[in-house]
Amino acid sequence: YGTLGCKVYVVEMMKEILPMMDLDVVKVVKAELAKKGVEILTSAKVVGIKDNGREAAVQVEIGGARKELIGEKVLVSVGRKTNTEALNMDKVGIAHDRGRITVNDKMETSVTGVYAIGDCNGRIMLAHVASDQGEIAAENAMGHKAEFNPATNPSCVYTNPEIAGVGLTEEQAKEKGLEYVVGKFPLMANGKALIMNGGTGLVK
Repeated sequence: YGTLGCKVYVVEMMKEILPMMDLDVVKVVKAELAKKGVEILTSAKVVGIKDNGREAAVQVEIGGARKELIGEKVLVSVGRKTNTEALNMDKVGIAHDRGRITVNDKMETSVTGVYAIGDCNGRIMLAHVASDQGEIAAENAMGHKAEFNPATNPSCVYTNPEIAGVGLTEEQAKEKGLEYVVGKFPLMANGKALIMNGGTGLVK
């Protein structure tokens, strides 16, 4: 919407947007959003939304103070949930947690020989993760031994520019007390990136 010229506000309860991603990479996305006029409010909480007909008034609490944002549309994006109610899992004894099918690292459910992959198990709701889980499930169904390792599956966020990462972020490495070395490569030194987006971003 910002690219199309709309004024956009992002209200985030956490102290930073995209907390699962590396902070250096998040800074690039924030800078690009700011260029498009997107205003990001972090450590902020939506406490009310009033429908005024042609517009909506959003009440936001930041540091104990209240702020009102006016907009034509309000998009509430607070996560995803599974859509498994029609499966009647309780009737066949498949364990689940509020619709998220419980699986082990072999992608097997509580019923031997029944596997669940992808969004329905609620682990990591990304298409390429579902593909990996499908391979794991198929191998185990055929008598082989394979286990799903979430640490080796890339995370991605479809922002503009897009973000992708695998393994620990620098912040997570610090929290774990690990010794590490940082290497960075600016994409403005990459020919394809220059052609595609002007060289915005980095590899870390």
